[in-house]
Amino acid sequence: MKRTRQKKNVPVNASAKQAEPEESGDPTELASVSDEPEESGSSPDISYQNKDIASKIFAEGLREKSLRVYGIPSSRITKVLPTNLPAIEVNELRMDNLFQMEDGSYALIDYESGSRSRDKIKYINYIARTLKRLYDAGIRFPKIRMIVIYTSNVKHVKTVLDIGSLRLQIEPGYLSGIHTEEIFQKISKKAESERNLEDDELMELIILPLTVENREEQRILLRKCVSLAQELEEREKQLFALSGLVTFADKIIDEELSQDVKGWIQMTKVGMIFEREKQEAIKQAVEEEREKQRQQQEQQQEQQRQLQEQQRQLQKQLQEETERSRRDIWILRSLLNGSTVAEAAKVFGVTEQEVIELKG
Repeated sequence: MKRTRQKKNVPVNASAKQAEPEESGDPTELASVSDEPEESGSSPDISYQNKDIASKIFAEGLREKSLRVYGIPSSRITKVLPTNLPAIEVNELRMDNLFQMEDGSYALIDYESGSRSRDKIKYINYIARTLKRLYDAGIRFPKIRMIVIYTSNVKHVKTVLDIGSLRLQIEPGYLSGIHTEEIFQKISKKAESERNLEDDELMELIILPLTVENREEQRILLRKCVSLAQELEEREKQLFALSGLVTFADKIIDEELSQDVKGWIQMTKVGMIFEREKQEAIKQAVEEEREKQRQQQEQQQEQQRQLQEQQRQLQKQLQEETERSRRDIWILRSLLNGSTVAEAAKVFGVTEQEVIELKG
């Protein structure tokens, strides 16, 4: 039966805690790996809730964006799909999504604050389950990339694990090569003046807190980045930046800031819904006004048609009366000239009674 490990609140004590070995390719290292979970700067609840609320928004926002600012080539994301991994693995994979890339390959994306040999076992498990899911969906043995973004304290990792029957190669992205202050100044200046950032600048903003090594400096920079994200004018970009910051910073974010950012995300989402409803209401009002004008135009056209018909009838009636008067005059003239009633009736196409009534 598979045993699920629980996180423990263990004091940090170098003499009591066995350190995770760095990668060396030596299989004997696995036997000495401590079973202690990786230390986190925030409670499991905060980390999990952040993921639950923000990472889905963030992952969806990655569509059509590129990871090139992290040093990953050919990394424009075209589709975002769920991985459908079991819950215990989803809780480990910080971005619980399968991404389809511009070259047609699929990619799993994770980020790490350290370099550990056993991480590659975890990645193999992700890939195997993803491969099975794709195979069952009729996608037979596609290219699957394992992209790992490393925080600033990791300068180099071994990218290949070769155990004979299986060879795993990860694609690392190192945040240590990012010039934090230079990028922050560039982004902050643009965000404050234009209230807008391009996609690559958004991708830089969301990982900027992890480009410094000191935990306290990370948290200070995180707050500054959150403030910059809140300055963005476009709600979609604001939501992407905030959710990305929360997703990447789940290990360093404190509870107060976590709640503040999640609250802001909710407000932004509500604002987007409100804006969408407002636009829909405006559109509906415009359509209703157009329909009203159309109906008024139709009524005016109908009234005009009726008026024209009345005028036509009046003209016809007047014409008939004029012709009748002229006929009556000619009938009377014919009688005065000696014509009989019968002769006048026959000539003018009327009855003898009509001639007698006209004569009398």
